[in-house]
Amino acid sequence: MPLPFWTLGCIYGATSVTLGAFGAHGLKKRIADPARIANWNTAAHYQLIHSGVLLLSSAVAPKNTLAAGLLVAVEHVLRFVDKEEQTT
Repeated sequence: MPLPFWTLGCIYGATSVTLGAFGAHGLKKRIADPARIANWNTAAHYQLIHSGVLLLSSAVAPKNTLAAGLLVAVEHVLRFVDKEEQTT
């Protein structure tokens, strides 16, 4: 497996869990606006999905960094389209 994609996916996963826990427990004491807390949780969720895509792409295409990069790019586009549909 390409070490950079695997390592980056693991780091993204660990930070998304950490930031999600901080958002669930630490931010509620500091921020009263539920919309801002929901934005934080959405960002942590998207980062967790992104880490899963990185880990999947490094497992599916261990020698092909182009395919791994394309899988990550497709994930970004799908997230952007989903975000645009939610705002309309």
